Amino acid sequence: MSLRWAVLTLLAIGAAGCGGGSGDGDDGKTDGSKPTPPPGREASAEDVIRGWNKAVNAGEHERAADLFAIDAVVEQAGVEIRLRTRADAVDFNDSLPCRAEVTEIEPEGDASVVDFDLREGADGGCPDGGRAAVRFVIRDGKIREWRQLPPPEVPEGQTAGVLTL
Repeated sequence: MSLRWAVLTLLAIGAAGCGGGSGDGDDGKTDGSKPTPPPGREASAEDVIRGWNKAVNAGEHERAADLFAIDAVVEQAGVEIRLRTRADAVDFNDSLPCRAEVTEIEPEGDASVVDFDLREGADGGCPDGGRAAVRFVIRDGKIREWRQLPPPEVPEGQTAGVLTL
């Protein structure tokens, strides 16, 4: 299955994508491929996540793609694909219709679970006020796994305001 078909299928089944973050401020990039941490420190998972988030929010999908490892796993709505090339990573980032704010980053073993508040993307298709969560696995300054988490259970009679990525 081609990456473009997989992404379109995900969107067709209601998997509205999200790029996280505020898009504000300096993202610490100098070469477009890795976040630049403060002197004397390697890029942390949070640095990479926030760098990716800002790049997607700014519509800089090639810069966001540089933060994915070749052969990274992306999972949305139970469908898993591999980003086998940089072009696949660019296509994936380009397919995300939402912009978002990172609201929380929680370490979870070798992963980080990131909560996002969603907002309208450049091309529409993402209602303001939604939420999403993604589990990231970062190694050597690159995203190795990007897995959307299922929305939490919502008590009967309430609306979730949660979108899947």
